[in-house]
Amino acid sequence: MAADRRPWLAALVVAALAVSLYAVPDGRVQAALRSVPDTGAEAAEPAPALRVQGNRLVDPAGRLVQLRGVNRMGLEFSCVQGKGLGQPLDQSSIDALRSWRVNVVRLPLNEQCWLGTGGDPSGETYRDGVARHVDLLLSNDLFVILDLHWSASRMRNATGSEPMPNTDFSALFWSSVADRFKHQDRVIFDLFNEPAPNNNENDDTDDVAERSWRCWRDGAAGGTCDATQLRGMAGSEVAGMQSLVDAVRATGATNVIMLGGIQFANTLSSNLKRNWVAYKPVDPLERLVASLHAYDTGWCRTISCLQSKVAPIAAQVPVVMAEIGSESCDAAWLNGFLKWLDQSRAGYLAWTWNVGPVGSCSGMKLIADEDGTPSVYGQIFRTYLASR
Repeated sequence: MAADRRPWLAALVVAALAVSLYAVPDGRVQAALRSVPDTGAEAAEPAPALRVQGNRLVDPAGRLVQLRGVNRMGLEFSCVQGKGLGQPLDQSSIDALRSWRVNVVRLPLNEQCWLGTGGDPSGETYRDGVARHVDLLLSNDLFVILDLHWSASRMRNATGSEPMPNTDFSALFWSSVADRFKHQDRVIFDLFNEPAPNNNENDDTDDVAERSWRCWRDGAAGGTCDATQLRGMAGSEVAGMQSLVDAVRATGATNVIMLGGIQFANTLSSNLKRNWVAYKPVDPLERLVASLHAYDTGWCRTISCLQSKVAPIAAQVPVVMAEIGSESCDAAWLNGFLKWLDQSRAGYLAWTWNVGPVGSCSGMKLIADEDGTPSVYGQIFRTYLASR
């Protein structure tokens, strides 16, 4: 059935891209035209470096791959704040990363900077800068997660986080990103940083949970997204996760895809009927991973929550905690969460491999310099990694 679905799906996405590009003012996405997917047949490729097998990520030999790493912020905001491409990332930085025994780095991106509709650098200059980061990480045998972090529809600038992806640019962004990196199967696509349909409302009732999960998957087409639920973002602007998965797969990309849950990716399960597995988008390749964020101030911040809300999902699909951290440097809490994730064979990435004051926990900066000297907060994470 999946094989019958892809040809018309590819044609539909290409047509949608043409409409979207035509509607953007000032011709500022001309460069993105070079990223419209080629839907022609391609030669068979070797087994991917990373794939989904049941509830595990595995390598070509079928061995478990557990992602343990860090986020590296900057690319999402630097281009709209006059800061170029953010903090440097060179071989010495990579050597420091590897000394911490990480195997993956997550790079947050800016939708409009990538497409060339805003920011400086933007367009091909921004895309080339991102590609240089990716190439350097891959050349050092690290996995890379590319994350749509800052986005906005045509009437706004991508200068912060939005509650949901938008119909103007988000599918176009992923079509372009996926087309560029589809031959690099150590690159993982995290389709939206922290979905928050339904205004992050408590999902204790089944009606609220159902509206949130339908909006998450189907966007405007689901009929459950409206402006009052989305902090000013019109319901008609919302792109669901299914449309983003479709955009990626229409390029021929076989990369693993991550999808964060609702309530700023803090929730994978509201109840037995309303959860990530029940509403997961259709992926013809079945290479979807559930993404979770956890901070000591978030929705799911206890081991009992992990046991009741995350464990049932992790028993069915791979789970990666794409962001974890404690601004209060609560070592007991952070170590307890990391230990649970290791026991569950789930992945995790600490926030964030960026320079901050050595004695401060504020901002959750892991390092005091680019040589990898840990901050007080970073030392907690580094010590835990060394014990694995």
